[in-house]
Amino acid sequence: MVIVTDKEYYLDGFTKQIGDSIGDRVSKRKQDIVVIFDGAEGSGKTNASICLAYYIGSVTNRPFDVNNVFFDLDEMIKFAGSTKEQIILWDESALGGLASDWTNSSQRKLKAMLMVCRKLRHVFIFNIPRFYRLNPDIIERSLCLFHLYENDKEEPGNFMFISRDFLQTLYQSWRTTKFANYWKYKKLHGCFAWCMEKLIDNDAYEDMKDKAILKLANDTPEMKKGVVIDEKWTEKMLNFYLYLKEQGKGEREIVDILGINRMLLYRLKKGEALGSELYKTCISSGNGGESRAEE
Repeated sequence: MVIVTDKEYYLDGFTKQIGDSIGDRVSKRKQDIVVIFDGAEGSGKTNASICLAYYIGSVTNRPFDVNNVFFDLDEMIKFAGSTKEQIILWDESALGGLASDWTNSSQRKLKAMLMVCRKLRHVFIFNIPRFYRLNPDIIERSLCLFHLYENDKEEPGNFMFISRDFLQTLYQSWRTTKFANYWKYKKLHGCFAWCMEKLIDNDAYEDMKDKAILKLANDTPEMKKGVVIDEKWTEKMLNFYLYLKEQGKGEREIVDILGINRMLLYRLKKGEALGSELYKTCISSGNGGESRAEE
């Protein structure tokens, strides 16, 4: 590892080379760049991507702070289209999978943004739980993939680096087998030191993330009497409940934020304990096997 930038943090030597290469591409060749970070929740994607983003900013004389981090796709697209030569981090994974019900229109918007913004020479860094959720054309546009994981000692920040050529092969392999064999296609592996709090305003970041999560909750269609609660809605609400619970919210506050009644909250809590029986618990009742929200 080497010490880099004015913040004096450690960066893996190979990762530094990748940052230098990206800086060269966007500065001398005047290209735009897409880099993907993926991995399970808690594997260190946000910290790793911020480490790389800040270093790229230092070698290209581009600003990077919390204002360059986005959770909302539409807000990122608006920023990218109205600026040029920015480092833009889309931290979809920070929402803990709460936005996993992507629509085709969202993917089309992301693809169109990359086409339109190509001449603006941005560096896009996408944090996402699984890279293969992205549109194939977006994967093809990407320079590389950093797959983050925890090692045997359960330490986050470890990564496998997959170059563009092998990324395509990995994606095709996943399409065939539905298994992403990162180890088979990695070029090398390394680790990121924890330095996120050195590089951005962590309190501002957490505040932005909380607002994005609550916005997702408010965007959930309101459940009124007579509307059947389907599995996707149930899973999404359970995720919101668990997140709010971790934030120290009380049950009254959670009920108010989510716009549900206490009976539904009870079933969500019961589903938390049942694990694989979640759907059976949350959509079964004494009324023909369907659970309905009450006014």
